[in-house]
Amino acid sequence: MTRYETAAFIARALAGVDMENATAEDVELLKKLVTEFKDELNTIGFKAEKIDSSLKNLENDIGGWKISGELLFDAKFTQDNDKNGWYSDFEGTIAGKNEFDLRGYRMYLSKKINETASFSTRLGLGPVLQNNTSPEMFWELYYVSIKLPGNSTLIVGRDEVDWEREMGLIQGDNYAWFGDWWHNQIRFEKTWGATNFKIIIGRNNDGGMKGSDDSIVPVEQFTLQANLDHSFNEKFRAGLLGYGFLTDSEATLEEGFETDTDLFTYGIYAMYDITHGIAIKGALYAQKQGDSLAAVTGDDSATAWRALVDIKQDVLKFTSLWLEYGQIDNSMIWNSRLISMNHPFWIRPPYMGAYSYSRAGAELSHNQPYGEGTSIIAGIHASQQWSEKLRTYERFYYMDFDNDRVDDANSWSVGIAYRYSPAIEFDLSYNVIDYGYGELNDRNGDDSLVRFRTHVFF
Repeated sequence: MTRYETAAFIARALAGVDMENATAEDVELLKKLVTEFKDELNTIGFKAEKIDSSLKNLENDIGGWKISGELLFDAKFTQDNDKNGWYSDFEGTIAGKNEFDLRGYRMYLSKKINETASFSTRLGLGPVLQNNTSPEMFWELYYVSIKLPGNSTLIVGRDEVDWEREMGLIQGDNYAWFGDWWHNQIRFEKTWGATNFKIIIGRNNDGGMKGSDDSIVPVEQFTLQANLDHSFNEKFRAGLLGYGFLTDSEATLEEGFETDTDLFTYGIYAMYDITHGIAIKGALYAQKQGDSLAAVTGDDSATAWRALVDIKQDVLKFTSLWLEYGQIDNSMIWNSRLISMNHPFWIRPPYMGAYSYSRAGAELSHNQPYGEGTSIIAGIHASQQWSEKLRTYERFYYMDFDNDRVDDANSWSVGIAYRYSPAIEFDLSYNVIDYGYGELNDRNGDDSLVRFRTHVFF
């Protein structure tokens, strides 16, 4: 064969190799051939960027599997140790003044089963349970995705629901007001042009409510969740969402009292791009609670709303800005409050304040009282990308609990991050949280933290 004929053979191999049966040796041989015949491949129209992309896909798909992951390791040095997390309330506390903490570890594995089906799973760190000194590894997610006719998809298994992040209503390492849950579920998705519809039937049986003797009573629930999203044009997008949790067990907490943890939350959201790089966003929520939950919160219904302004660095040149203002009834059950109620989910708080990304982390809503009144949440987050490797950031959040017996809370952070390589980033930050000294404060005073984070992608 001539060199051009050989190059044509290599191009066909790159395009049609059987990844189910390919080995690492096969891929290595192709890489050597591509290097040797790169000029001829370019001449016959198989350009360098196409070659590099094909080789990357080969290496990612070797044996039909794709494997990737990330690791977060934090070195944390605090001023105090009595305000840095809900786990410090347990005997055998794990919350210390200074900690070296494997904050997170995740490995992602996926495999294409056939032309219409694929399998995905995620291995990660579980929640720290009472009297445990460290989190344990477990399979967080595992599901099969099946493409159906008519732009439809069926997902079966344990998957995550985080529609607020998908819709761009969350900034940085904050978490959702409602959502970011893991369920054993059956999910159906369908697209009609600019309209997307998702519906989930799920099951939760891995938690419970706290009884009168502080024991945990199992509570089993079904969940029904739906999201309808429509892009009216290039600038305007809006949608509806709903989360319903229905108790199907009647575990007795004490004589004459049975669990009723039914919880229904409905929402409407919208976002509008004023101009390139400037967007306004908003969401409105309403909630109906079961008797067991209402007995704790003081009301069986509640509302919340939030408004956001998102300005990219391309507009202001020197910084990006995220401005946020919201109000939430003190009787409303949102993510951070599900923890204190031992609801059947392990939930991350939306505003983790000075201890963001820390499992034993302080959060602004720690002192939020149940009952009457409406809490105000306001915040600003700025980030400056100085180069491909260097960025800085600053943020400030504030909560007014609308209660004279509870002081307001605020937190602020400044940090600098350096991307040492595409796979490694170092992040140094200084963080402060101030709870004040209210009569009903669960936590009083202020605390500060210096955190050095190593974030590795592989």
